[in-house]
Amino acid sequence: MTSLFAHSVLVSACLGALSGCFEQGSSGNDTASTPAKTQPAQPSNAEQSIDFTAFADINLATCLQAQGFKQVGQAQIVSCPQSDIRSLAGAEQLSFVRVMSVPHNDIQDLSPLASLTLLHTIDVDNNQINDLQPLQALTALNQVSAKHNQLRDINALTGSSLLRLYVDHNPLEDLSAVSSLRQLKHLSAKGHSAELPTLTASVTSFQL
Repeated sequence: MTSLFAHSVLVSACLGALSGCFEQGSSGNDTASTPAKTQPAQPSNAEQSIDFTAFADINLATCLQAQGFKQVGQAQIVSCPQSDIRSLAGAEQLSFVRVMSVPHNDIQDLSPLASLTLLHTIDVDNNQINDLQPLQALTALNQVSAKHNQLRDINALTGSSLLRLYVDHNPLEDLSAVSSLRQLKHLSAKGHSAELPTLTASVTSFQL
């Protein structure tokens, strides 16, 4: 995500298909070579009204309203770049979210996303995040882009089935978890002081 223009183009592409969103350098054959994941159960509250008063950050609530979301099931692709968002609290109710794209904000805590089991793509570039632990149990997660944050390690992703990981320009001290990502295809982790990890045979492109 080198620019907000590029980001908006990629989000538009996501509207056509809920897969492969925000790909960077993909060879286009990930699906053919990667075992299919067991899909999480669909939530049953699709028609429940979104409680906008539950959001701690009015800027997040405003962004969601601007996208026309009224019911929980409508909020499947959330795109709120450069919106002065500091908190994701309240996003717990967005149980149908597949894509969460909130780059260029001031977010520190991803905990509100921990229960969003359908989430498969997250873009939190250019925020203040120092911990990916809330993403640990999200088994549908395919892609994480967390460039320009405050991450010192990615241990929370150990053993996950990620296909794409972008963590450039973080103060990373430990990248060893990469060696456990058996389905990883694309990795970018430029600008760090960590020892270079052993890459798995699945990796087809990388920048370190």
